[in-house]
Amino acid sequence: MDRPDSPSLIDLEKRQARGPWRLVFGMVAAFVLLSGLGTVGWMLLRPGPCRQAAQAICDAAGMPECPLAGAVADANLPRARCEEVLAGTRALESMPPHVRAAASASLMEDLMVGRELADRARAAIDAVQSQRAPDGSVRPEAREALVALGPTACLTILGRLSFPDPVSQSALRAVLVRHAGRDYGATPTAWMPWCASVIKSAPRTP
Repeated sequence: MDRPDSPSLIDLEKRQARGPWRLVFGMVAAFVLLSGLGTVGWMLLRPGPCRQAAQAICDAAGMPECPLAGAVADANLPRARCEEVLAGTRALESMPPHVRAAASASLMEDLMVGRELADRARAAIDAVQSQRAPDGSVRPEAREALVALGPTACLTILGRLSFPDPVSQSALRAVLVRHAGRDYGATPTAWMPWCASVIKSAPRTP
């Protein structure tokens, strides 16, 4: 018999589903801290598709406090992109918790950097993870394909920097170092301020 204070299976499932969000929303919090606007300023803005998309992603994560809101406001994202992501959030509610967490994280990347770049970055990261040389190292062409996407792909890279495979971790960190010109460390948190500044100053594309 379970102890009264032991977590239920439902509670454990919810915690497991929210796991990826700790990194994703920690990343977004860096954007908010770097911006001069933040969540208070965000609430003064007229609601639009960007705000709705941000809130829908937060709602899917079960997080009433939405740091993504301030980041989106500060980023001045293209309206067409926000509308596309907002349309994609409508399918989240019917997904199982673990699928919803991954899909929501992908939508967050699409919202902040654009779907085209996010898709290319995800494909390049998959290649880094799967394309290995005979000695087990990452094939140089797979790593260079990720480098070629530029520093703005950092958001997608950081979301996967905690791969359990140390070879993939090392390759992704090496890509970040190439772009940053220095090594901020092994954890995604250590790279967040740099990545936030890169995306904040990047040209706005649809």
